[in-house]
Order: sequence, then C-alpha cells, then structure tokens
Amino acid sequence: MKKTITTVGICVALIASLFVTGCTDEQAKVISQNAGLAAAVTWIAYDNPNGATKEMVSQALGIIRENVDKVGDSETYMEVILPMLEEWARSDSVPDQYEPLVLAGSMAALSGIDLLFAVNPNWKVKKSLGVAIVNSFILGAKMGLGLDDTDPLIVEAQRLHVQRSRVFKQ
Repeated sequence: MKKTITTVGICVALIASLFVTGCTDEQAKVISQNAGLAAAVTWIAYDNPNGATKEMVSQALGIIRENVDKVGDSETYMEVILPMLEEWARSDSVPDQYEPLVLAGSMAALSGIDLLFAVNPNWKVKKSLGVAIVNSFILGAKMGLGLDDTDPLIVEAQRLHVQRSRVFKQ
C-alpha cells in the first residue's frame, strides 16, 4: 500500500512538474483530470482490485467530493478527509474483506490531490479553482476506475508494475 501511494505521488508530481508552469485554470483542470486517471490506473496496476472494490473506491471519491469544502488552506486532504473515509469504510457500507483495498485506493486519491496542491499552492488559495481541481481529479480517477481490465492503459500499467517489481526485488 505504501508503495502504491509513493508511485501515485511520483506520477502526479511528474505530470504536474512537466506541465504546470504558467498554465491557465482550464489547463490546470486538464492536468488534474489526467493526474486522477494516472492515480487510479497506477493503483489498479498495483492492487488488482475486482469490480466491487473499484465501485466502492468510486463511492469514496464521492465522499471526497462532498467534503472538499471542509479542507482549509493550511490542511491536507489526507488529514481532513481520510478519517471520514476510514469511518465509512469501517461501517456496514463496506464489507470487511474490501476494507483494506478501499482504503488503499482512497489514500492513493487523497495523496494525489495533496501532491497537486503541494506543487501548485496557488490553486488551493483560489477556493473555486481548488474545488474545480478536486472535481477534475475525481472525474479522471472515476474514468480510470471505469476502465476494463483489458484496456491498454491498464494492461500497460500492470506490465510496468511487474517489471518494476523485478527491479525492486534485486
């Protein structure tokens, strides 16, 4: 799980650092959407969740969207929203066998959002832009969660994960 979050963070940071210098609000939303897609695809490649787990992570993304206004300028999404997601995941809404993967997928999304704002703090200062960035990220993540297991993005991400795993084991 820690490896998944680290990899998602690296992907988001790379995407953001390549394209963010001097972008418009619309470009920022596109970057955010692509970062959300990358976060979901990377998490799927690492944890190989089934359809039910992906659906529950999609529900968790809805909880993030509903609570975006509770995150202050000096707070992270992980510190404010993760406790809400943990409470939800430990309730009867999520079967026990899915809880760890649902939390891992949720944390991948939260860390991706936090990294976007860490690299681009001015996005969070503008409250309406910050909300739009989170909504775009969630849209991208839901797109990634909706991809079929045979989609080329998923297949390639899983292939690369296997290659990286071999390198890390050496």
